[in-house]
Amino acid sequence: MIYEYFGSKEALYKRVLEDVYGRLGECETFLTAHPDEIDAVEAVRTLVPAYFAFLKDNPTYVRMVMWENIHEARYFDEQQLAGVRNPIKRTMKEIIRKGQEEGRFRSDVDDSQFLLSLFACCFNYFSNIHTMTRVMNADLSTDEQMQQRIVDITNMLLAHLLLPPTDLTADTGNG
Repeated sequence: MIYEYFGSKEALYKRVLEDVYGRLGECETFLTAHPDEIDAVEAVRTLVPAYFAFLKDNPTYVRMVMWENIHEARYFDEQQLAGVRNPIKRTMKEIIRKGQEEGRFRSDVDDSQFLLSLFACCFNYFSNIHTMTRVMNADLSTDEQMQQRIVDITNMLLAHLLLPPTDLTADTGNG
């Protein structure tokens, strides 16, 4: 039946690859549809749990991305899937710029580097969950462990983005 509908196993794989990347784009729609309406800090607080939920619910995505990396993104390139990621790239650029204009985010934050960190932190949890469960001697697939990781990643990313608070207790020279 594969040959009847898709012509080859390779064509089926390409179709599934497109589908899983499309589902990730749907997961981001809440943010990419109206980036100007969401608070910059809340965008980060929302993205990390959204990616965790997506990756938990779509183990095929994790495996396929790992497979694509083993094969140097051969099918990713053939299917021209880089463009699928453009909406979130544009949106995060806008959100970081907005946070900078509001004086909340550091001016030297590079949006591409931020996205790489966001993706890497979330994806790594799921791509290495089985070995890290053994290394850490904790079941990382539990909701409690995932929630702890979501909080930690969110705090780490926000610590990178946010300007340090002004120290109101600093000596003002009055005595």
